[in-house]
Amino acid sequence: MLKDHQYFEDRLLSEATLSPEEAFQLQEHLLTCDSCRRLSHAWGEVEDQLEKSPVVSPAPGFIRRWEARLVDEQEKIHGRQTALILSLCAGGAILSLVVVGYWLLPLIQAPLPFFLVWSYQFILSFYDVSSIGAALGTVMRTIYALLPPTLWVAICIATGALCALWIFIIQKLTTPRRVTL
Repeated sequence: MLKDHQYFEDRLLSEATLSPEEAFQLQEHLLTCDSCRRLSHAWGEVEDQLEKSPVVSPAPGFIRRWEARLVDEQEKIHGRQTALILSLCAGGAILSLVVVGYWLLPLIQAPLPFFLVWSYQFILSFYDVSSIGAALGTVMRTIYALLPPTLWVAICIATGALCALWIFIIQKLTTPRRVTL
């Protein structure tokens, strides 16, 4: 099976252990390819230099300086995010005021027709509520007459249990958890 040139370069630079067959194919390729031979030699020199070079210790106080810089950068990011959110909120509020002002402009010019229409709508809403209440009363009396009393008891118990479960879950989700280290 013929392998492309990139395959052998990947094997040269890989730290994975090669199978005997892959190692043999790589050695054969190195005999015929000048580019891969130079790459193999250069990579060997780099590895030698990395092994021979001493481990450099950080300067005293490095961790403290790094942590301080990290805190400063986090505060800067937080400040930028806060400024962005405040700018967006202020822009939205100004845009909303402009739109509302444009809509209210006719009201300022002639308030009496708007007052009459609003009064009519307010009175009409009372009639709507009373008619909806009458319709709901009829529906509830019909449902009450159709269902036996034992089913009403079961519905009340199930509703109470669901409310208790809901309260328990909300309490568990909103109670802060303490983590000890």
